[in-house]
Amino acid sequence: MVSQAFARSAYMQQGMYRSRSYAEVAALAVRKMLEGKLAAGELAESAGTAKVEASYDGGAGSRITVTADNEGLQQLLEDRKAWSLVPAPGQYQLYYRKVTFQVSLNHDAVRVGLSPQ
Repeated sequence: MVSQAFARSAYMQQGMYRSRSYAEVAALAVRKMLEGKLAAGELAESAGTAKVEASYDGGAGSRITVTADNEGLQQLLEDRKAWSLVPAPGQYQLYYRKVTFQVSLNHDAVRVGLSPQ
């Protein structure tokens, strides 16, 4: 009885650790993707906010949908090649089928939040 409770507790802790690790790494990957473009001077007129919905069916993002309040930011975020560098939840043994990224871009700062579903 005690060993089953311990096993369940360890399993839950591992799941929370994997979720937190995925969130940190995925957000960092998106931030670095945009900061690289910011350093190259490509984001001068792309300040704004965007919502990116990434659907995962078999590993890498199979479908990316971008909604942005700025056309330049939307075009930057629709770069499928760049999104292929963002890890899929399956790489962290997570079963999320969809992740929503909230992206906010200032002239000098990129903020990324995500919500797995």
